[in-house]
Amino acid sequence: QQQQQQQQQPGFTWKREAVDYEAFVFRMRQERASLLRKRVQSACDALLNGRKLSLHDTHLAVQDLFEDMEAELLAHPSFASLSPPEQRNACEGLERYVVSRLRPRLLGAQVEQRRQDGALAQRIARLAFL
Repeated sequence: QQQQQQQQQPGFTWKREAVDYEAFVFRMRQERASLLRKRVQSACDALLNGRKLSLHDTHLAVQDLFEDMEAELLAHPSFASLSPPEQRNACEGLERYVVSRLRPRLLGAQVEQRRQDGALAQRIARLAFL
Protein backbone atom coordinates (compact mmCIF):
# COMPACT_ATOMS: atom_id res chain seq x y z
CA GLN A 1 0.00 0.00 0.00
CA GLN A 2 2.84 2.37 0.82
CA GLN A 3 4.36 1.60 -2.60
CA GLN A 4 1.06 2.48 -4.29
CA GLN A 5 0.92 5.78 -2.39
CA GLN A 6 4.49 6.60 -3.38
CA GLN A 7 3.76 5.68 -6.98
CA GLN A 8 0.76 8.03 -7.05
CA GLN A 9 2.61 10.98 -5.52
CA PRO A 10 3.57 13.61 -8.08
CA GLY A 11 7.28 13.76 -8.75
CA PHE A 12 7.93 10.24 -7.45
CA THR A 13 10.02 8.11 -9.73
CA TRP A 14 10.95 4.48 -9.36
CA LYS A 15 14.62 3.77 -8.94
CA ARG A 16 15.99 2.49 -12.20
CA GLU A 17 18.04 -0.63 -12.00
CA ALA A 18 21.74 0.07 -12.19
CA VAL A 19 23.18 -0.20 -15.66
CA ASP A 20 25.89 -2.83 -15.82
CA TYR A 21 28.04 -0.93 -18.27
CA GLU A 22 30.96 -3.28 -17.81
CA ALA A 23 28.83 -6.24 -18.98
CA PHE A 24 27.83 -4.26 -22.08
CA VAL A 25 31.44 -3.36 -22.84
CA PHE A 26 32.52 -6.97 -22.26
CA ARG A 27 29.97 -8.24 -24.80
CA MET A 28 30.92 -5.55 -27.31
CA ARG A 29 34.60 -6.47 -27.04
CA GLN A 30 33.95 -10.09 -27.97
CA GLU A 31 35.15 -11.11 -31.40
CA ARG A 32 31.68 -11.99 -32.63
CA ALA A 33 30.50 -8.45 -31.83
CA SER A 34 33.36 -6.77 -33.71
CA LEU A 35 31.22 -5.80 -36.72
CA LEU A 36 28.53 -4.35 -34.46
CA ARG A 37 31.17 -2.47 -32.47
CA LYS A 38 32.70 -1.06 -35.66
CA ARG A 39 29.24 -0.04 -36.89
CA VAL A 40 28.50 1.86 -33.66
CA GLN A 41 31.94 3.50 -33.71
CA SER A 42 31.65 4.56 -37.34
CA ALA A 43 28.16 5.99 -36.74
CA CYS A 44 29.52 8.02 -33.80
CA ASP A 45 32.51 9.15 -35.85
CA ALA A 46 30.21 10.22 -38.68
CA LEU A 47 28.26 12.41 -36.27
CA LEU A 48 31.44 13.80 -34.71
CA ASN A 49 33.28 14.50 -37.95
CA GLY A 50 30.38 15.15 -40.30
CA ARG A 51 28.89 18.47 -41.19
CA LYS A 52 28.05 20.72 -38.28
CA LEU A 53 24.42 20.47 -37.26
CA SER A 54 22.43 22.67 -34.94
CA LEU A 55 22.04 21.33 -31.42
CA HIS A 56 18.43 20.39 -32.18
CA ASP A 57 19.38 18.55 -35.39
CA THR A 58 22.23 16.82 -33.56
CA HIS A 59 19.80 15.56 -30.92
CA LEU A 60 17.46 14.28 -33.64
CA ALA A 61 20.38 12.53 -35.37
CA VAL A 62 21.42 10.93 -32.06
CA GLN A 63 17.85 9.72 -31.47
CA ASP A 64 17.80 8.17 -34.95
CA LEU A 65 21.14 6.55 -34.21
CA PHE A 66 19.79 5.09 -30.95
CA GLU A 67 16.75 3.64 -32.69
CA ASP A 68 18.84 2.06 -35.45
CA MET A 69 21.57 0.79 -33.15
CA GLU A 70 19.19 -0.58 -30.51
CA ALA A 71 17.35 -2.62 -33.14
CA GLU A 72 20.64 -3.88 -34.55
CA LEU A 73 22.01 -4.57 -31.06
CA LEU A 74 19.00 -6.62 -29.98
CA ALA A 75 19.06 -8.63 -33.21
CA HIS A 76 22.75 -9.47 -32.76
CA PRO A 77 23.51 -13.00 -31.45
CA SER A 78 25.51 -11.58 -28.52
CA PHE A 79 22.42 -9.78 -27.21
CA ALA A 80 19.38 -11.54 -28.74
CA SER A 81 19.38 -14.38 -26.21
CA LEU A 82 19.34 -12.06 -23.19
CA SER A 83 16.31 -11.72 -20.93
CA PRO A 84 14.20 -8.55 -21.35
CA PRO A 85 15.78 -6.83 -18.30
CA GLU A 86 19.25 -7.69 -19.62
CA GLN A 87 18.28 -6.35 -23.05
CA ARG A 88 17.11 -3.08 -21.48
CA ASN A 89 20.40 -2.96 -19.62
CA ALA A 90 22.29 -3.50 -22.89
CA CYS A 91 20.34 -0.67 -24.55
CA GLU A 92 21.18 1.59 -21.59
CA GLY A 93 24.83 0.57 -21.98
CA LEU A 94 24.67 1.43 -25.67
CA GLU A 95 23.19 4.82 -24.86
CA ARG A 96 25.90 5.50 -22.29
CA TYR A 97 28.61 4.46 -24.75
CA VAL A 98 27.24 6.61 -27.58
CA VAL A 99 26.71 9.67 -25.38
CA SER A 100 30.23 9.38 -23.97
CA ARG A 101 31.63 9.23 -27.53
CA LEU A 102 29.47 12.16 -28.69
CA ARG A 103 29.94 14.33 -25.62
CA PRO A 104 32.18 16.89 -27.37
CA ARG A 105 29.56 17.36 -30.09
CA LEU A 106 26.55 17.38 -27.80
CA LEU A 107 28.02 19.75 -25.24
CA GLY A 108 30.38 21.63 -27.52
CA ALA A 109 27.56 23.65 -29.06
CA GLN A 110 26.54 24.85 -25.62
CA VAL A 111 30.09 25.86 -24.76
CA GLU A 112 30.45 27.75 -28.06
CA GLN A 113 27.10 29.44 -27.51
CA ARG A 114 28.15 30.54 -24.00
CA ARG A 115 31.38 31.96 -25.41
CA GLN A 116 29.45 33.91 -28.04
CA ASP A 117 26.94 35.10 -25.42
CA GLY A 118 29.81 36.33 -23.24
CA ALA A 119 31.38 38.21 -26.15
CA LEU A 120 28.02 39.78 -26.99
CA ALA A 121 27.48 40.81 -23.36
CA GLN A 122 30.88 42.53 -23.37
CA ARG A 123 30.02 44.44 -26.54
CA ILE A 124 26.69 45.55 -25.06
CA ALA A 125 28.45 46.66 -21.86
CA ARG A 126 30.90 48.75 -23.92
CA LEU A 127 27.98 50.44 -25.66
CA ALA A 128 26.10 51.17 -22.43
CA PHE A 129 27.32 54.78 -22.40
CA LEU A 130 25.10 55.61 -25.41
